[in-house]
Amino acid sequence: MFCSKCGNKLDANSKFCSKCGSQNIGYSPPNTVNVSTNTTNTTVNTNKKRVNYLKIIIPILVVVLVIGFSVFATLKSKNHTRTVMIYMVGANLESDAGLGTVDLSSIDYNRMDNEHVNVVLIAGGSKSWKNNYIDANETSIFELTSSGFQEVKEQSIQNMGDEEVFRNYLDYVYSNYRSDRYDLIMWDHGGAIDGSEYDELSNDNLSLREMEAALSKSSFARNKKLELVIFRTCLNGSLEMANVYKDYADYLVASEEITLGSPQSTMFSFINNIEYDSTPQEIGRDFIEGYKSFITSLNYVGDVYSTYSLIDLNKIDKVNKNLNNFSNDINVDTDFNTIAKVRANLLQYGSEAPSYDMVDLQTFITGIRDISSSKADKLINSIYDAVIYSWSTDDRSNGLSIYFPYNGSSGFQSEFLNLYKDFDDLGGYYNLIKKFNTKQLSSYGSKAYDFSANDTKVSEIEDNKADFEVELTDEQVKTFAKAKYIVFADAPQEENSQQVVYVGNISKLDGNTLKASITGRQLEVRDKSDPDFKGYSLALVESDETDEYIKYSSSIILEDFRDSKFVMDGADINFSLNKKTNKIDVEGIYRKDFDENKNRLPNTVLLNPKNYQYIAYASSDYHIFDENGEFLGDWEKTGVVEGYEIEVQNVEYKLDDFNSSSNYYCVFVIYDTSNNAYYSKLVYMR
Repeated sequence: MFCSKCGNKLDANSKFCSKCGSQNIGYSPPNTVNVSTNTTNTTVNTNKKRVNYLKIIIPILVVVLVIGFSVFATLKSKNHTRTVMIYMVGANLESDAGLGTVDLSSIDYNRMDNEHVNVVLIAGGSKSWKNNYIDANETSIFELTSSGFQEVKEQSIQNMGDEEVFRNYLDYVYSNYRSDRYDLIMWDHGGAIDGSEYDELSNDNLSLREMEAALSKSSFARNKKLELVIFRTCLNGSLEMANVYKDYADYLVASEEITLGSPQSTMFSFINNIEYDSTPQEIGRDFIEGYKSFITSLNYVGDVYSTYSLIDLNKIDKVNKNLNNFSNDINVDTDFNTIAKVRANLLQYGSEAPSYDMVDLQTFITGIRDISSSKADKLINSIYDAVIYSWSTDDRSNGLSIYFPYNGSSGFQSEFLNLYKDFDDLGGYYNLIKKFNTKQLSSYGSKAYDFSANDTKVSEIEDNKADFEVELTDEQVKTFAKAKYIVFADAPQEENSQQVVYVGNISKLDGNTLKASITGRQLEVRDKSDPDFKGYSLALVESDETDEYIKYSSSIILEDFRDSKFVMDGADINFSLNKKTNKIDVEGIYRKDFDENKNRLPNTVLLNPKNYQYIAYASSDYHIFDENGEFLGDWEKTGVVEGYEIEVQNVEYKLDDFNSSSNYYCVFVIYDTSNNAYYSKLVYMR
């Protein structure tokens, strides 16, 4: 017998598939035996003293019923309920956008199995809340009732990024809601290997080390496992997070990439479907399907890049073992360039915050498979076994990410590598990335080449075409990892200044030649209310390209000055250009967020332009030449920001043509395997 959904072989006596959690349609319950009581007539000797059996039987029945009811009540409270715990750190996601309140409001007590399912919430870590039951001056615990969330334990402000607060919450729920099954939802920002649960009040967060310490001291370490842990956070679908929870839970649901929220979010509605006997596979898949529906419901954006996966934590030890075995076969001295060239061109999650250095584990291993093919295959198969359900909008994501230092600053790399000392089960992999990082840093900053002497070529700008190239030497090719190119145009409003009009990426060489083009790639914004307005060229930064599309972003400011308001929200607007149809889609407008140290955080909050009055499109004017007409290597320091403002309702995007009256310039930025960056000669495109 096989599962109708995933094809997994089934036991005839199993109600659900052990692989995907789907119901076994061929299941039939065991035969039951009907027990009947036969009564016989008896003759009573009436000469004996009659005993009033009724007086004896009734008290006995009362006692039995009382005891039976007590036992039933005890069984119900312990063995016929499940408890869903929500650890919600609101942070600025709540204080700015009310996203925590939105998710909580999607839980409907009357729709859920409230007889058998408890929902217990702890909420804190936010400067304000957009509801009337959570007080920002407390960190209290609530239970969901028919009247909504009711406070069951009042607490003063707690640091939600502290391991003791996390452990105390787990212990409180375990002691006061004795259930047969427990699930845990973590809600807030996620920081990949840095952990999650970033408290806005204390500027602290739960690190992976603190999570593991809290779990190891909690009641769940001593008594029973959590069935399912769900991270409603960014970037926590990693092997590192799986290792934190593998000894304390059976399944993990998390995302490799950033996750999104908006006022339309109904992400906790899956709780309405949870029943006592729901399997963690069913619950996990229901959550992921709900997230997919949320993404597609955002009718003011196009396709949004997202991932979520369901991971069997009981399979993680095998992944660890195979990863260590594969890592031990790698000689960093001889394999460095092979690894670096693959790593440099991998999709990196949370691209707005490059220090996280998170990549898809399976895709990475596939890229360097030839180093030790048999061990790589064992590792890939074990990843496939552990990830029992994975959804993403891109085929480069397979459900489990991993930290591999490459693009992050040396300070972040040192901090994150230090975390690996706590992962005893990943010792072989830690030795690999430590050696790789040491070798990379040893040559970082010591540039081996001078690309300013390389030959460059460009075609004349005609018929809206502009292709340009640079020739590399054989020695340069050996350590070439990737490149980007920056195209400038003369600024229309300021003499002797240039604007960036396009930043593109190159991952492969054509022989020894590095080729680039902005033919058919530029976009302009137009004002539909002004027929005389010729359009404003957008400064675009390319993020991804396939045979079907180009994806890029531009900086904007969303403004609203109506009704005495003064709202100016910095954001990134993401575009997708269909290369076959030239159709332009806006894929989302994301608020720019920064931490207390002004470091850029991943984009997580979607903004609806219909809630604003204007969009201001930002660009910067630079001086890219010195007084002798030579290219300035530190041109970025000379920028002056300008912009053009259009009413939201009048915005229109079109492909942009080259302005034949303007001068264009291009420079290549070439990266070697140690991540050193080199500028080529400036290419003039007149």
